[in-house]
Amino acid sequence: MAIQEILCTLFKLGASCYSMPIDKLLIEYLLVPSVILILFLYFAVGFVLRGFNSKLKGLLSIVMYIVVVYSGLYSVFAPFAYSYLFLMIILLMAGFFVERLVSREWASAGFKGAGKLYKKLKEKIPSEKDLRKLIALYNTIENEIVELTKKASSASDDEKKRYERLLIEAEEREKEVRWNIINAATDLKEKKGLSKDLEDEIKKIGIKI
Repeated sequence: MAIQEILCTLFKLGASCYSMPIDKLLIEYLLVPSVILILFLYFAVGFVLRGFNSKLKGLLSIVMYIVVVYSGLYSVFAPFAYSYLFLMIILLMAGFFVERLVSREWASAGFKGAGKLYKKLKEKIPSEKDLRKLIALYNTIENEIVELTKKASSASDDEKKRYERLLIEAEEREKEVRWNIINAATDLKEKKGLSKDLEDEIKKIGIKI
């Protein structure tokens, strides 16, 4: 059968593929393993490219799938995927929850980092260098909020909800860092005094000490 020969050659499934029943070939060696592999690749790409558009992640997943097929690795994965289908489903579910959990943890990393930084500042007299780190973090979050706002305004409904969630998290981090700057600057001003250029930097981000 011409179609079967093309599929066997394209996916490099070996000599036994040519005499295999077409329904077994399509379901056990092509459809089910391909879906599982693409989902695995999608979660892997999503783990690396957090915050990127889902269309881009989907495109990269397909490209990686083509590379796996072309390299011949698919012929090793396909029999295993169907034989251990239940295990594959469990792994996919675990991958989904891990990817979601890690994305949320990393999205709030700036919030936690700001808290740890100010905790260290409270243990000693804050320096201007420490305060500038907080200001730099504040500016980074401000830029992040601007970018998320732009993406949310042009995103689809599903994507807009995700961007809105990330925007709320970024705004919470911004409030925390702002509070840390106020406290650190106040302590530094009372104990050592603030230089003119640092005062200007603080005023530039809309904070009065």
